[in-house]
Amino acid sequence: PSASPTSQPSTLAPIVAPTFSPSSLGTAIPTYFPSNLPTDPLVVSENTSFRTLACGNPGRCNQLGGDIDTVSKTATRAVRCCRDASHGRGDWPEKCISMSNIWGESNMDNIPDGITADSAGCVAEADFAGAMETCQANNARLCTPAEMLDQCAKGTGCQMNKVHVWV
Repeated sequence: PSASPTSQPSTLAPIVAPTFSPSSLGTAIPTYFPSNLPTDPLVVSENTSFRTLACGNPGRCNQLGGDIDTVSKTATRAVRCCRDASHGRGDWPEKCISMSNIWGESNMDNIPDGITADSAGCVAEADFAGAMETCQANNARLCTPAEMLDQCAKGTGCQMNKVHVWV
């Protein structure tokens, strides 16, 4: 944070997603010295009621419309989770074709309250919030679309290779 507020605060509304190119708008009165403390990361909630799904095994979801789909966050879909180096591998398999240090899994050891799973820990139907909670309870996160397309969670159980999963 700066030592004092600017004399002309911006009237522009904050954006909810990063842009891929610099803004054409400059700061009216830029500061010349950096602050002593790092700025807290901006926490912005996702401004959409939709979320992406990816096929459990790319090329196997043609009957569902292809490898990638978008649905309401309140819809129920299957859950596969990924870990990266920040989570540690644990006993999760390494399946990715080209990515390294990414591990995917379908059989969850920890099932949060309110989430339904079979005896093997397979979560076949959860909404987006439930999918995120399930992955977090297993020291993991939802896989990214790129990780799913790289087959990082392919063949990890639960018969989810031909269904869309939350990403």
